[in-house]
Amino acid sequence: MSKKIFSIIFYSGVILVLIIFLPSLVMPKSISIFGGKILGYWSKFCVTFFLSANVRVIGKENILSNEKFFIACTHQSAFETFYLQAIFKGPKFILKKELIKIPIFGW
Repeated sequence: MSKKIFSIIFYSGVILVLIIFLPSLVMPKSISIFGGKILGYWSKFCVTFFLSANVRVIGKENILSNEKFFIACTHQSAFETFYLQAIFKGPKFILKKELIKIPIFGW
């Protein structure tokens, strides 16, 4: 499958989830986190199904579930931004303030 078709399907799903969860901006935080998890699972599904890529998380079992920890990503794509929300419980993101100015995604 071509990258163009993947991009169309992937971003159509992202836009749909963003529209559905737009009201979560004024709702409890748990609803926003649930929307983020859906985006994470959608990302994994698209990468696995359409691009035939395997997704492996190595070392997750070494993270203590009741402790705070820091994860640093190389951001070679938007994949980990979405997928980390699916595998970790309510992650908090640190980002440059300029990124908040991006419409919809920055909100």
